[in-house]
Amino acid sequence: MWELLWLSSPLLVLLFFLLPETSTDNILLRRAARLRILTGNPNFKSQSEIKQANMSAKQIAFDALIKPWEMNALDPAILFSTIYVALCYAIFYTFFEVFPLVFQGTYGFSLGISALAFISFPLGLMIAIPIQLCHFAYVVEPYLMKHGNPAPEFWLKVALVVNFLAPIGLFIFGKCLHFPLVPCRDH
Repeated sequence: MWELLWLSSPLLVLLFFLLPETSTDNILLRRAARLRILTGNPNFKSQSEIKQANMSAKQIAFDALIKPWEMNALDPAILFSTIYVALCYAIFYTFFEVFPLVFQGTYGFSLGISALAFISFPLGLMIAIPIQLCHFAYVVEPYLMKHGNPAPEFWLKVALVVNFLAPIGLFIFGKCLHFPLVPCRDH
């Protein structure tokens, strides 16, 4: 876990300072605050401030705690995508526990050598992130400039292509267990 903290901390600092704000409500909230300071007029308010001023604590708690469950219960597409993403995360985090067991137990790797299997995660990210950035630069951004905001399903097109990679990866990992690359050591 310390290694993950060391790797993610500089990235967090970079993202905090270099990633632009994209939330419309947040941008308008900051603009209204700047206008209040510049003009001294307290009447400049963003839509989110006006909306929040009329919300009770009960309404805020309902929106934060109950609304997501309501959306899952009422919309089968949201429920399916929630379950699928939860399954993918469960598989991903299970690998953190299984890699040492498999590579030490099945292949007889030492503790240090079995940790090298985790290099596959950053390598996969080094491949996936440039592809995703190119997709946004050459497909998504021109589409948004030409057509404006798309339907929510537009954002699932990439998922339709890459959702087959998780089962393929599991199949490869499972096949490697049946045909070890290195014979097991006798204990």
